[in-house]
Amino acid sequence: MLTLLTIVCTWGGYSQTWEKVSLTDLTTNDVFVIVGTISNKTYALPNTETTNQPAVVAITISTDGNQITGDVTDNLKWNIEKSEEKYTFYPNGNKKAWLYNDTKTKLGIGSTGTNKTFKYAAISSKQYEGLLNTSTNRYICIYTNKDWRAYLNNNVTATKISYYKYTTSSTSSATTTTFGTNSGKTFTFTNGTLEGFTTPKATATKSDDNTNLSNLIEYTSSDADIVAVDSKTGKLTFTNTKFGEATITATLPKTDTYQTSTDSYVVENKDNHIATSLSFNGTDVTLTEGKTDAGTDFTGYTATEANNIAGTITYAASGDAVATVDPTTGTVTINPSVYGTTTITATFIPADPTQYSGSTATYKITNQQKIDESTIVFDCSKYDQSLIGDTYNNNDNTPRQLKSVAGKDYTFTLTQCMFNNNSIQMAKTKKGKIVSPTFSSFPSGYKVVVTYETDNTPQLYSAELTDAKAEVNKSLKTVSIELPSPTATFTIQSGANYTQIQKIELSALIIKDNPALSFAEATVTKELVVGTIDLQTITKPEDLDASAITYASSDDATAKVEGNTIRLYKTGEVTITATSAATDKYAAGTASYKLVIEDNRTPDADFKFAAESYSEDLAKATDGIVTFNAANVLQNPNNLKVTYTISPKDKDVEIDASTGDVIISKRGIYTITAIGAANDTYKETETKCTLKVFDSTKQDETFTFIAGLHKGTQTGNSKEDQIVQDVVTIHGTNAAFAAITGTEYTYRLYQNSSTTISTKVGKITKIEFIGSNNSLSNYSLKKLTSMTDNNYTCTDPNYGVWEGSAKEVEFKAIAQVRAIQIIVTILIPKEYTMDETKTKNVIEDCAYANVTLQRTLSKDYWNTFCVPFALDAEQVAQYFGEGTQLRTYEGNCNNNIVYFATVDNIEAGKPYIMKPGNAVVKNPTFEGVSMVATGLDENGNPQAVGDASTVQMKGIYNQILLKTDKTELFLGDNDLFYYPINNTESRTIGGLRAYFIVPQGTDIKKLRANLDGTPTSLGTIFDTEESNAPVYNLQGQCVGNSLRALKSGIYIQNGKKVAVK
Repeated sequence: MLTLLTIVCTWGGYSQTWEKVSLTDLTTNDVFVIVGTISNKTYALPNTETTNQPAVVAITISTDGNQITGDVTDNLKWNIEKSEEKYTFYPNGNKKAWLYNDTKTKLGIGSTGTNKTFKYAAISSKQYEGLLNTSTNRYICIYTNKDWRAYLNNNVTATKISYYKYTTSSTSSATTTTFGTNSGKTFTFTNGTLEGFTTPKATATKSDDNTNLSNLIEYTSSDADIVAVDSKTGKLTFTNTKFGEATITATLPKTDTYQTSTDSYVVENKDNHIATSLSFNGTDVTLTEGKTDAGTDFTGYTATEANNIAGTITYAASGDAVATVDPTTGTVTINPSVYGTTTITATFIPADPTQYSGSTATYKITNQQKIDESTIVFDCSKYDQSLIGDTYNNNDNTPRQLKSVAGKDYTFTLTQCMFNNNSIQMAKTKKGKIVSPTFSSFPSGYKVVVTYETDNTPQLYSAELTDAKAEVNKSLKTVSIELPSPTATFTIQSGANYTQIQKIELSALIIKDNPALSFAEATVTKELVVGTIDLQTITKPEDLDASAITYASSDDATAKVEGNTIRLYKTGEVTITATSAATDKYAAGTASYKLVIEDNRTPDADFKFAAESYSEDLAKATDGIVTFNAANVLQNPNNLKVTYTISPKDKDVEIDASTGDVIISKRGIYTITAIGAANDTYKETETKCTLKVFDSTKQDETFTFIAGLHKGTQTGNSKEDQIVQDVVTIHGTNAAFAAITGTEYTYRLYQNSSTTISTKVGKITKIEFIGSNNSLSNYSLKKLTSMTDNNYTCTDPNYGVWEGSAKEVEFKAIAQVRAIQIIVTILIPKEYTMDETKTKNVIEDCAYANVTLQRTLSKDYWNTFCVPFALDAEQVAQYFGEGTQLRTYEGNCNNNIVYFATVDNIEAGKPYIMKPGNAVVKNPTFEGVSMVATGLDENGNPQAVGDASTVQMKGIYNQILLKTDKTELFLGDNDLFYYPINNTESRTIGGLRAYFIVPQGTDIKKLRANLDGTPTSLGTIFDTEESNAPVYNLQGQCVGNSLRALKSGIYIQNGKKVAVK
């Protein structure tokens, strides 16, 4: 046997050696050599300063690899500093320089590099064991036996780096230990027996003077389960429970005086017994603080021999002091405060050892410390490329074991992720993903907080809990989400750019008791007139402070909580919700009930304006200011408190909210609203009327828009713009009505834009565009075209005109058009009101008028009708409704048959009978009609139609008195034909109607009417009997025998009160 002794140099009785140590054993006081082994060749890393790759220096290592056998020069010596598991390497005695990794593969030694921290790393698949730079994530390797470099994972070479520390020891003498002729010999036994065998004895001597040292020899067996050896005598003892080879070694221990030496021989024990089989009734077990996962005590397993061979079983414990075992029963006792692993071994000794062999069985008991999983933290900087991978493609829905800081592994699934810059880096464009497992240690769910490094915030969501929303704190660079379920997973996903994840923290959600708030009544109904009610009393836990509960209404406009009361504002339904804030004991809680607010009062039916519409003429007003008092025309018999409003609102329109006084200096149609406040009898009541303000002196009016004076808001293209004067609006979809070049303002209509000019009143008859310095090719008005009709003409680039009649006109710019003025002329209709109660309505020729009739028509009976303007069939349907029935008498009466013609239009001054299509037509306004005033009689009414010798039908515009001689008949109640009695009110017939004239003494019952081609007795249509049911007013005066022509009010007929509206 050869014993190798390596001595670098010797002086003063001591020797210096360079012995192999682990990286973790090095201290800041040590001097050592960094040695790399590649392809069975060894090279040292020199400490000479350089900015390029350091060249390798060949060095000789002992055959057992434990010492340097060659010379060690100063340029190979290093010192170290370390913090936890991170290391910095310095040339021996020089901390002004260090080992660093520059960009890419370059290693440097000097003071300029900043990436100088390394840690231990190993990649088994690359046969690599060495150093990883913690900043660049590159591994130190030897390149082709030439120099030292730094590589990424995919280029790592099979380099193994070792460390040899400088040590000194006193000089000792060499020795020789030997078994003599038995050295290295193999002895074969059968069941522990070898006939004639004598146990070999070893001798030990000093090599220089043969001093006998045999009494110091110690003996050991390489496998005591096969054969044990007495350490002093060398005597062998066979177990005969395990068979095979064991090496018996004699060792002379090393001292300060002697060097160690050894020799050995081999023992083989063969088995010719019948084998036995021993096994436990359980497998390895892991306990936490001495308890099973179920929280129970563990008392051990029992071993049995499989074939029931007679013998005894004994038990023993080895390893850590986690458990002791009863040698006879196998019952174990756990020491919960000891963490580690104990092996329990059962040994079977057969009763007949000559026939059967013994056998053993084992299991392990591991006791671990309980991990506090109220918080689970994954520190990504603790991982490395060997775990995560160094390219994105290393992970494609790949399971990875991530260890928490408490040391427990969890399986995450990674896609397009790699380890870089002490973090898990996810690929950009949402490709990178980290999907978590579930966490059963959080029975009520958990909160996730992800810390990231880049400015690109990752997405965080749960596939199972889609309603859970993440919160981002950019200042802390965190994103968090709460997942109230232990079975929910979470996903971290990259954004548009790559994202680096530094830490993932999980903490338990604490579920507090629900405070169990409730109200006795789910629905409470109250009357609005009450005004204020108390909150319903809430039921709550006694230990929940009432001050922690707040109340709110779902609609404060309907009902609002004020302290412990609720103020009622209007009818409707609201939800009253009580909310308790979270306390140390209770979670936040809510309870609610429905509050229904009713108002069983009725509106005041008598609260109304006397008429639906009113008209005022600016031309007749003092200083052009119309004054109108709404209170004077409001019927308010129950004296409700009134508030008045008017719309649309304008700076030229004012109304006094309490008095109803209106001041208007601008024409238009206004709506006056009177609101009667609720009281104990009536609910709030609203009524409206229309006030039309016009100027009878103006029908043609011109509005000139001047650029720079009448400006919009835009100065460039791509936006809408608009300008308004009075009733005229100019709107452009892509226009600049405040554009200026130099000092000149222009209206700019950009290419393909649409410009609409409209009026609120009347019709536009002319639009003129005036340009300035336009040319045929530059902003010409010829580039403008009318989209409404073909009425736009332009022969000059600086002048274009549209003429026609329209409420609005649309233009399109083929190219950019500019104008300095736009002149709009409108025709304003003249306003007329014809009142059925007036005896002298204004009737005059007017080609363009708005005429309002103060009269009501019903579809329930035939109405006579006559007006001084024409309406075509479309207008008849527009104003009276679809399906309107219209008949006219054309003077055709032959053989006592009066012929009525069915028509669909109305002529000016011609009498008609009508049933509207609409249920009621009240006070209609006819817009844009032509009033005709020709052919009127001395009372301002049209001429009668028909032969005076038979039957005539006469239309009237004004109220008149009928004759009482039975020659003038009117259409009355129930579509009957009445004679008036000799009473002024009975004889009165309202204007805008018609009546019939027959000669004195005519036998009306012989007359026939032809309405639809078939003669019919007039008696079936117009009963000509005199009414026998007179009508009286409340003063007892007879006012006629028909309600039809009476004014609004209360009357008595047949002993009953009748309301005329």
